[in-house]
Amino acid sequence: VDQVYVSGARVVLARTPNNGWYRNNQGSGNTLHSNDLTEMNGFWTGARCVVRCTASSVDTLRVTGFSNGTLTFSSNPVNGNMGVDDWGFYMEKRLDLLDAANEWFYDGANGFLYLQAPGNANPNNLSVEASVHWSGINCYPGRHHLSVQNLSFLHQRNSGIRIDDASQVV
Repeated sequence: VDQVYVSGARVVLARTPNNGWYRNNQGSGNTLHSNDLTEMNGFWTGARCVVRCTASSVDTLRVTGFSNGTLTFSSNPVNGNMGVDDWGFYMEKRLDLLDAANEWFYDGANGFLYLQAPGNANPNNLSVEASVHWSGINCYPGRHHLSVQNLSFLHQRNSGIRIDDASQVV
């Protein structure tokens, strides 16, 4: 599940902090240290970190280790030498972060979608939709003379109709 919509409005993947950003105190290579992270060692391992590592880029990085406020990532961010630049980040992809209205979490291992409904509403009384596809229709390279009609697409991660170097698509 990539995105969730409640009554047609996109809701947010559970994260911390719920608003704003934590701050980087030192970043180098595939590590980032923050005094904001005070949890026990190993707590963030397996989570995902969304980090603004330059003035114009945001990376989404898988956390492979956590110790004494330092996150270790599976790969380097775009800026592997953040130093003490005060860039922000937030953490996501943990069920225990689901603590605010309009947040969701998907447990892929068990196939459960968790939702903190707006106004503590009963989710059974709401229209809840989940996006699981990159696009509705893929028009691959080398394909031509394609016609798509009388279809509607909602909530794809990238596009309803994705045209990758196909020609004469109507």
